[in-house]
Amino acid sequence: MIFENQNRMNNNEEEFTSLLKKCEQMLASKKEVYFDVDEFLELIDYYTEHDEDEATIEQLYTYAQKQHGFHSEIEASRAMFLVDCMREDDALQIFHKLIKLEPDDGYHAADLSFIYAHKGDIANAFFYLKRAIALNPEEEENTVCYIATELLLHAHYEAAQKLLQHTLNKYPNNSELLYYSAMCYTSMGNTEKGIALLQSVVQADPYNSDAWFNLGVAYWQSSQFAEAIEALDYALAINAEFVAALFVKATCLVAMKATDEAIQILKEIVEIAPNHIEALDSLADCYAELEDFEQSVNCRIALLEVDPDHAKSWARLAKMYALDEDYKQAVELYKKAIELEPDNGEIVMDFALLLNVLDLYDEAISVCKQAVKFEPNNAELWLHYANVERSNKKIDKALKVLQQALKHTDEAVIHYTIAELYIQQKKIDKAVEYFTFAYAKAPEMADVFFENCTIPTKELELFHSIIHTNL
Repeated sequence: MIFENQNRMNNNEEEFTSLLKKCEQMLASKKEVYFDVDEFLELIDYYTEHDEDEATIEQLYTYAQKQHGFHSEIEASRAMFLVDCMREDDALQIFHKLIKLEPDDGYHAADLSFIYAHKGDIANAFFYLKRAIALNPEEEENTVCYIATELLLHAHYEAAQKLLQHTLNKYPNNSELLYYSAMCYTSMGNTEKGIALLQSVVQADPYNSDAWFNLGVAYWQSSQFAEAIEALDYALAINAEFVAALFVKATCLVAMKATDEAIQILKEIVEIAPNHIEALDSLADCYAELEDFEQSVNCRIALLEVDPDHAKSWARLAKMYALDEDYKQAVELYKKAIELEPDNGEIVMDFALLLNVLDLYDEAISVCKQAVKFEPNNAELWLHYANVERSNKKIDKALKVLQQALKHTDEAVIHYTIAELYIQQKKIDKAVEYFTFAYAKAPEMADVFFENCTIPTKELELFHSIIHTNL
């Protein structure tokens, strides 16, 4: 179990180096060498932590079983390794055998509960959890946290919350239980409750950087950006290189339009973690926002060196080339991006808009159809599609596109745009019909509608009367 916190690295560095060398020779030569149980487990831990391939670790378990038979520590370790290999049923067989041999071992019951939680079998997870607590009552709080974290990890939020709340009734001041309970609430969308619990956690344990970080995340999720930054700064005061906290802080600054400050934070992240894809991506976007296209391109290139399959970066580079009127290169890069993410409606539509600029109408329409096919509920894509038709003076086709859009999305902007098009065709009655619906749904968008339209004075009174009726 995790909370046992058994540190098998008892040998000093020189002794372990010698042990590791013997093991490497055994694996290479396939000539068996004797290791005691603790040495095997120490070597297995080392290879697991260094992401050694599964076959090598399996081979070590085979040697260990051959030398020590069905040893409970080795078998328990192997069972948890099998869980990591997504062989939960094999792991369960081992633990059921262990619990028959050692029925009073609460740790075996806890590990069985863990595996059932991993599988989503909540009933069995709780059954063996109760058995583990009955056998080791002094470990109840730790055991509950052990199982709750696994339930949380696999999105069984309600089950985790029920377990945590039941235990908190007995141990109301346990900050770890409060912390995981807060994680349940925020994961279920109840950020207000999550924030309240996390505030209790940081008051009880002010040096808990994870709690400060998640408090910052909860504030960010609820768009309380200043409060988020304050909480994140506490996390960073504890751990100055807390990259996730830095990134969320930068994200908050972007939302607050503090782009220059966000850039400084993102640059700090890249210094700590040069291959941080999300930071490079956000940094490129920030530079583009400031119209520093050279720096934006440099970030995109750096990102693509880390992740050559980052479709957004290929598309953003394509847009830069298009702005520079290097249309041939822009087309090639868009094609590269779409090859990587053919169902990315935004990228596909950007490519369609470029084709339209290049007077490649048929190709542009074909690509527009592809974009809305992938994201039929995306109103913005339908509007772009209609604008391609509109820019080519095909108003009837633009209307047809938007009528089709209404089968998938009922956003007010679609109705406003249809009203605009009918005004352009001088079909005022139809325009009034769609404007009436749009205004009832989103009156705040009416100003943009009037800016986009040229409406004769007489007809304009009809639209104003609709506004007055809704006041």
